[in-house]
Amino acid sequence: MPSPGSDPLEVLDGLPLGLAGEARRWAVALHDGGPRTRARAHATAQSYVRAARPALLAWSARYDRLREVTHDDALACQLTEAMAAGFDPLHLAAVFGISETTAIRYAVNAQQLLGSPH
Repeated sequence: MPSPGSDPLEVLDGLPLGLAGEARRWAVALHDGGPRTRARAHATAQSYVRAARPALLAWSARYDRLREVTHDDALACQLTEAMAAGFDPLHLAAVFGISETTAIRYAVNAQQLLGSPH
């Protein structure tokens, strides 16, 4: 049972209306599931939404809708997260819901782009 104040949607408070509405639909779909997706555990949905908040806030300064976010914006977000996590592929896989193989490729590419040691 979720504790009071642990609503995943509360994390989206403060975003511009257009972007917040789309992000809320995504968060509800995570939590409740949909026609082609299974519902996630409350803690999982909350974790995903919390992880997305910094990117959503950054994008809200430039965009009114999520559909305006470009592929490059998403890659920049992944690069920033990779750097913050010390290029840990398992962390990237968990945060972005990507395969471990893809996460390893992202981590290696980020290290090479930044000239960072392993």
